[in-house]
Amino acid sequence: PSLNADRVVFCRGWRDSLSPWFNNIQWRPAKGQILTLRIPDFPRGPTVYANGLWLTHLADDAFLCGATYSWSRFDEGPEPEQTATLTDKLNELLTVNYTVSHVSSGTRPIVAGRQPVIGWSHRSERIGIMNGLGSKGSLYAPFIARMMTNSLINSVPVDARFDVQARFPPVCD
Repeated sequence: PSLNADRVVFCRGWRDSLSPWFNNIQWRPAKGQILTLRIPDFPRGPTVYANGLWLTHLADDAFLCGATYSWSRFDEGPEPEQTATLTDKLNELLTVNYTVSHVSSGTRPIVAGRQPVIGWSHRSERIGIMNGLGSKGSLYAPFIARMMTNSLINSVPVDARFDVQARFPPVCD
């Protein structure tokens, strides 16, 4: 397939670490796992942070629990040892019965400095990136997307704290 565009912005998560357009970024991706639980008659309250995990209520008797960090495996599927890590911690924390109804995994696109990167490639001003949102992606995304949109549409420079070229100067090609 071919592509005809004035500009392209890559937002492909950890897979952008494989891109030659941004080989200057110091990537630190981390695979993580969370569990969906069923805990009948468990109190619904604020998110609990304890024993190296978090537990938050979804709806009815459904809860989410997480999360793990694996710095060397980025495959798509859950890892039984990571599930065991979470359930071991849960068993130390909870005194009620629960069931694991689903196991989810994904790789967080983390970069050195643990802040998002946005801006334009040192190789081409037509190739951009908006990435590195890591485990705080839902918090960063609106702010970062507005900044990238202003750069794309209005040619407004991106904030140096997030600018890919300012944070990660080009490597020798």
